[in-house]
Amino acid sequence: MGPKVYKEDSRAALRILRKYIRADDRTLENGYKEYDKAISSPPYPGLAGLEALRESLVDSTPQLKKVDLRKFIDDRFVRAR
Repeated sequence: MGPKVYKEDSRAALRILRKYIRADDRTLENGYKEYDKAISSPPYPGLAGLEALRESLVDSTPQLKKVDLRKFIDDRFVRAR
């Protein structure tokens, strides 16, 4: 499932999530609402997402603190000209 389906068809998105996550409906719906806010449409790469990822990995990979995350963002292929 891509971000387009996730953003535009909540019923389909929840059906797919239910199949693979196998959680109760309330948990799925709450999770869907949280991630729906975080996903842009179209899905442009962003610094906030990389910062969140770095935070989740920094305990196991401390050298990530020193990395300039802006070097990993190249959106020229997805942005309209």
